[in-house]
Parts: sequence; structure tokens; C-alpha cells
Amino acid sequence: MSRRVESALLVSNEPSETRALRNFLASRGFAVHVTTSPGAIQSLASRAYGLVIVDIGLPGIDGVALTRRALEFDQQTHVLVIAHGGVTSKLVEALGLGAADYLTTPILPEELERKVEAYRGAENLATDEAALIAASDSMRTVVSRAARACGVDLPVFLDGELGTGRKTIARAIHRFGGNRTEPFLVLNLKTIPTHLLTAELFGSPPSPEGDGGHHGILGAAGRGGVFLDNVDAMPSSVQTKLIGTLDTRRIHPLGQRLDARLYCSAERDLETLVSQGVFQSGLHYRLNLLRISLPPLRDRPEDVAALASHFLRRFSEESAKTVVGISPEAMAALSHYSWPGNVRELANVVERACVLAADVVQLSHLPPQISSVTIRPKPGAPFPEPLV
Repeated sequence: MSRRVESALLVSNEPSETRALRNFLASRGFAVHVTTSPGAIQSLASRAYGLVIVDIGLPGIDGVALTRRALEFDQQTHVLVIAHGGVTSKLVEALGLGAADYLTTPILPEELERKVEAYRGAENLATDEAALIAASDSMRTVVSRAARACGVDLPVFLDGELGTGRKTIARAIHRFGGNRTEPFLVLNLKTIPTHLLTAELFGSPPSPEGDGGHHGILGAAGRGGVFLDNVDAMPSSVQTKLIGTLDTRRIHPLGQRLDARLYCSAERDLETLVSQGVFQSGLHYRLNLLRISLPPLRDRPEDVAALASHFLRRFSEESAKTVVGISPEAMAALSHYSWPGNVRELANVVERACVLAADVVQLSHLPPQISSVTIRPKPGAPFPEPLV
């Protein structure tokens, strides 16, 4: 079913709520269709909607059932659920079915603005594949999941080998999300001494000498994003403190509100660490609400040519050289190499080749471990032209 990105369906039996939401969406350029619970199914069946806002407490067919039906019609539909009275079992069920996010009543204009903008950011990421180079089906799936993640505020856990682009995906979600103007900060927990980690994350209180203390990365990010790399290196005491911060949304010792969105990655398997008692299951659950798994480059060789071309253009421009392409033999070598260092290794190899090449990257410009495994094209067999 073809989606109409700027079409919105509003399902509510509350006249004042309906009027306010309709006026807001219309002012933001949406073509708004309003219905009550009896006509909701027919409305969903009659046309495609990019955005569906549904009241969780509808009579007849409730918001949970309507969420299920909306996603059955189109799995890409962005469903926002209106929740009365905070988090309830019905709301949890709707989110489990695939609702993107929820609105609490009374609905605040700034909250509605942020979540509608996050929806539009998801649409931009889904259609702007230049942001995440994806020629393979597996990476297209990653892009699709990242697009869905743009529309919510939940923590994102990025799973994958070193060099697969976990931080790149996190930055893209942040860039196209609702808080794109806020900072995106990165902290590698593996590089921070244990005795300094608490202060780096949560800040430090004022000292007796009179300084005002300092904000940790969670507070300094404001409403932006924080990427915690190597979260598996976090000591148990810090894990406990982070659980409390996530639950209370308060950052102590300075008492700031936690508004930043967390993105996390780990070098070791967290499920194994949980079973070994090294990583707390409560923190694993809280950080793993949205999970995006990045495939290694060796499992998506069709992405190598597109990535190599991208890096070649970038490094050629940065070095003010006119390296215009990659020879078929060199591309064959790149495509058949196993890439243990993944995308990061490919970038380094292309940067080195760009330095050595005069105009076209040749097989001789590649490291021996890559050039030695090349599968040369047979005479007369079709093969890609040099990338330009």
C-alpha cells in the first residue's frame, strides 16, 4: 500500500481534544481526516495514512485493537497513542504491538510538536539513503529500523562488530529526530578510569573551595543525544546509579532533569554478561528497548562498491586530488576481501589508496592482504566500469 506521508488520521471521541489536534496538524501541513471509533476501521481500509493518532480509551474498538489493525494495513504507519492517566497496561500493549510513541493528557503543545517533528524526521531518514549507504537488503532493513527509531524517545541499543557504523547510525537517528538542533555527545566508557566515570556521566557537586561543580555528559547534552560506547565496561556501582537516573529522570548530585536520549553499544555480549552476573539485568532491559543490529561488511559485499565510491569522493576532495575512480581489478579485490575491520577498515584502505593513486585506484595501491585475494574478471565477462 502506498503511503501518503502528509496524511494524518485522528481517531478520538473527545470533541475538545479532537478540535485542538486537528487544528494543530492542519497548521503543520497535514491533510487531516477525523473519525470516531465506529468509523475508524473503514477509514484505515479506504486509504493510506503516514500518521495515525488514536485515543487509547475508545469505546467499541479500543486504541489497542485499532493500533493492531492500523499496522496490519501498513506496517510502516506511525501510530501515536493518546494515554489518559499515564502508563497503563493498555498503553504497554499498544507499544508492544508497534505503536511508535504516546501522548499524555493534557496534551502539551511542545510535546505534540516534538513528536510530530520526530515523525517527519523518521520519514526523512527512510527516504534519504545517502545518509546511510545501503545497497544491500540487510542494510536497507537497518535504515528502516533507524527511521522508526527517529519517532520515539526510547533508548537505542546498537549491536554489531567494531567498525560496522554503530555511531554513524546513532548520529543519523539523532540528526533526523525531533531534537536534531541539540548536541550529540559521545563517551567511550572503556577509556575513562573507574574513579572518574561517575563524575563524567553524572557530574560533580560544588567543592568546599567554592566552585559550582560541573555537569556530566548526561546533563550537558540537554535534550540532545548521548552515545555511550562500550557500555559493558561500566562498573556495577555506576550501573546502579544509572538505573536510578533513568527511573527518576533526575541526574544527581546536581539534580538536573534527564532529557537526553541514550544510544548504547557494547564490545561484549550483554546477555552473556547478565547471565554471568557482570551486567545488571535491570539496566540491560532499560537500555535495550529499541535494538538495531548492524551486519558485518563481509555479509553484505554488495555495499562495498557504494561505500568505496563514497569514501573515494570524500578523501579526494579533502586532499584536493583528482582521483576519479577505482579500476575493475581493484574493485574485485575490495569486493572479495573479508573486512575484519568492517566499514572503518574500508575507509582507511580507500584513504591510503587515494594518497598513492594519481587518477585511478589500481590493484597496486591496495594493501597486500587485499590485493592477494583478488578474483580477476574473466576475459569477455561483464564487470563494473571504474567508479567515478
